[in-house]
Amino acid sequence: MNVTLDTAGWLMVILPVIAALSAGLYAARQRQSPYGQVVGYVLAGRSLTAPFFVASLVATWYGNVLGSGEFILRNGIAFMVCLGLPYYVMGILYGCFFASRIRTTEIISIPDVIRKRFGITASKWAAIAVLVIGSPAPYVLALGVFLHTITGIDVWICVVSGAVVSVVIVAKGGLRSDVAANVVQVVLMYAGFIALTVACIFHFGTDSLLSSVPAQLTEIPGPIGWSGIVVWFFIAMQTFVDPNFFMRAAAARTPGTARKGMFWSVACWVVFDILQLITGLYGIAHLPVHDGASHYLLTAEAVLPDVWKGLFLTSVLATIISTLDGYILVSATTVGYDLWPWKNHSEKFRLFTGLSVASVLSIVLAITVPSIINLIELLASIAVPGLLLPLILALRTGQRGRGVRRGYLPDWTLIVVPMVTALLTHLVNNLFLHVVEPMFAGILVSVFLAPFITREHVYN
Repeated sequence: MNVTLDTAGWLMVILPVIAALSAGLYAARQRQSPYGQVVGYVLAGRSLTAPFFVASLVATWYGNVLGSGEFILRNGIAFMVCLGLPYYVMGILYGCFFASRIRTTEIISIPDVIRKRFGITASKWAAIAVLVIGSPAPYVLALGVFLHTITGIDVWICVVSGAVVSVVIVAKGGLRSDVAANVVQVVLMYAGFIALTVACIFHFGTDSLLSSVPAQLTEIPGPIGWSGIVVWFFIAMQTFVDPNFFMRAAAARTPGTARKGMFWSVACWVVFDILQLITGLYGIAHLPVHDGASHYLLTAEAVLPDVWKGLFLTSVLATIISTLDGYILVSATTVGYDLWPWKNHSEKFRLFTGLSVASVLSIVLAITVPSIINLIELLASIAVPGLLLPLILALRTGQRGRGVRRGYLPDWTLIVVPMVTALLTHLVNNLFLHVVEPMFAGILVSVFLAPFITREHVYN
């Protein structure tokens, strides 16, 4: 599709991007934390107060907002019980049982906590799993496709340009720069969707909204069915091993900040999802049949004047860039801190090398696998089974040797075998017959192996 903007509309796109970049660069110049290089760069010196925690977590959560529009087009209000409710439940559980404990342990990353519980070999495999689930590639691709849509420039040029912008934001100041940019980005996210919602209400009215939408899209479970809703509850379990969640919980000023910040973040998700649903339903009711990926963009094109349309495009851009920034930083930390084999190199060198490696890998993967949804599903289905149970056990049982008796199998098998199982299941499903979801198979194997890895737990 072609998006038409006048000069004022383009300024509304460009200026907020400059504002986010400026906020990130300014934050990088602020007083450094008294902690070491890694904690100061990766966790902002564990200084996040509640407003910054919430702004950052909300901003990084919506990297595939155009996919939400496509989901609403196909499944209607079931969006709230598939892409909404499961994640609210997991977010609340994360706040209740994970967030404050992560902050209390004074650890830096998921592989770090795995190392303290299962040992160095297991931590290296966990780092590979984090590198898989935390890959920025889907969001590099999403940003490239979006920029191509509004500019017409070749996708690969847009992919590279988008990755460069994200690296510039986080390169100098790490999480501190990322959070500062997130504050600008989260304001833009809500402003753009509020503008589109208000414009739809004034343009189309409210009386006939649901009556103009096909009946199956106004019912639960709708076209996706109850089995589809159950599947999404399992998919939402990736929340527990999401490295962006972990990083922000570890960076909170206090354990209470991490716990309460999670609850406030869930409340903000609910509001944003309602805005997405309303605008999505208006598009279904009043626009001709179209490609789902362009659903929100076509709605904006139909009801918004150029300046406000520019704001909405910036809103979509902000959701993608904010998530991309977070995963670029996660991948850089994983490569430079958790996987880097030469510890004699300075922390600064390792982190910046990790940033470079993560960026190049994400660009290559984004160009090689040109499907956002396929990338996200594939990466999550492989990594989640390898991380979910080990992380829960690690956070609950503390360090190895303290209240834990060793089992019959090496600790690292609890990470590697479920991941290999998920990957093989994915290959079988594609080459032969779809037997079972790869994530289900991997998690079942993980649960089966757990008693053979650790025979006894004394929770403390």
